[in-house]
Amino acid sequence: PLQDTDVAGYLRHAHEQNLISTIEEGRKETQEEFYRALEDRSQRDWEAKKKRVFEELGGRVTGDSRAMAEHKKSKSLLMASTIHRCLHYHSQQGHSSQPSLPPFPSKCKIK
Repeated sequence: PLQDTDVAGYLRHAHEQNLISTIEEGRKETQEEFYRALEDRSQRDWEAKKKRVFEELGGRVTGDSRAMAEHKKSKSLLMASTIHRCLHYHSQQGHSSQPSLPPFPSKCKIK
């Protein structure tokens, strides 16, 4: 409790509050920068370890595009195999070379 006429006390209190505020702001900024740097470093370390693991397994890491290309390739191969088996089934059944395919999978089963 400060007296209204205690100018020196008021200035001392304002100065202390200013110091406390400045110290707290500096602490908060330092902490935020530390966690940003930690996150950046962790991400770089993870990428390096991931690359090393893939290289040890015999593959090369070229990003998600390679994984997507492999996925699309396997889907295309599966679809081609399914179509081939369906056409083979129809040729066995005596259908024309341009059959109207039956609903999958009722008559056209993958073996």
